[in-house]
Formats: sequence, C-alpha cells, structure tokens
Amino acid sequence: MKRTVLLFSALLVFMPGLLFGQFKLGAMALYNFPLSPAEVTYIDSQGVGLQDFSFGAEARLGLGLLDAAVVGMVDPGYVYKDANGEEYTVTYFDIMPRVGLALDLGGLRVSAGVGPSFTLEIYSNGDFTDPFGIGSNAMASIELPLTKTLSLAVNYLMKFEFNIKDMSTSILNADMSVGQIGFAILF
Repeated sequence: MKRTVLLFSALLVFMPGLLFGQFKLGAMALYNFPLSPAEVTYIDSQGVGLQDFSFGAEARLGLGLLDAAVVGMVDPGYVYKDANGEEYTVTYFDIMPRVGLALDLGGLRVSAGVGPSFTLEIYSNGDFTDPFGIGSNAMASIELPLTKTLSLAVNYLMKFEFNIKDMSTSILNADMSVGQIGFAILF
C-alpha cells in the first residue's frame, strides 16, 4: 500500500511537467575566455570588446525533470598568423544539442546537460583544409523567471573536441575550468 501511495504521489508531482512542457526560445551571449585571475588582469589592461563574446540563440524544452536544448553560436572571429606572418581571421559556427536534468528550486530552474557539438570554421584567407569539427558540450544553467513569459538564464558552457586518434581528449578527463560564462534571455 505504501509503495502504491508513493508511486501515485510521484506521478502527481511529475505528470504536469511531462504533459505541459515549457518551450522557450531566446538570445544568448557568452564570454569566450575562462574567468581566471590572469584573465581578470587581461580585462583590466585590455578592456572587453564584442570580439570577446560569442552570440547565438537557444531553444529549450523543459519536461519535468528532463531538459532538452539546442544552442547555435557564432564566434565573431579570432585573428591568427600563418607561417608567412600574414594575419587571417577564423569565424566559428557551433550547433550544440544537449539533453539533461533540471530541478525547480523555488523560483529558479537549475539544469545541466550534455550532448554533441558540431563546428564549422570559416577562414578569411580561403583555407578550407579542415572546416568541420565534432565534439561534445556540457552546459549548466540557472534560469530566473522575470515574468510569466520572460526569463533570464546564467549559463556555463564547456566545449570539447574529439580526436579519434587520441581519446584522452574526451569529456571525462577534460579541464573543467575552461568554459564560457554568459547570459540568455528566453521567451
């Protein structure tokens, strides 16, 4: 009898979220560098500009304890030098679907998830030797509802590239302090 009451209670708690999932869509901006003491010193001396951020969109579906999302990001471009000393810019386009768990804690929705990531690199010098990258991503998010239809999310995103020849680059032994922090406005 106790088991039946416990199971019925659990269904009552989780069923509304499963039946009436929350779909949200919004804009996102992430700072491209980890916030270490060295980076804070760099910010103080160099300032922060648009080139230091990635911009994109996020579509998020919350179904009770489950959270699914797709993030599309654009890194506006990093300047590199080739072997001849000529500068060129690389712009990155990322698509990162993920699935994870979420908890509603008071007014906050705390979620974390993992998934694959797909990257397209566009070189300003016309070099397309290896334009596609495949990897994984992990993201943690704290979402604060501002109104019934508008919420603000603070996100921490980590991207990992897979190297088929060297599996030591997997998510299991990655440096967790290297990630991007930022905000999303979700409708």
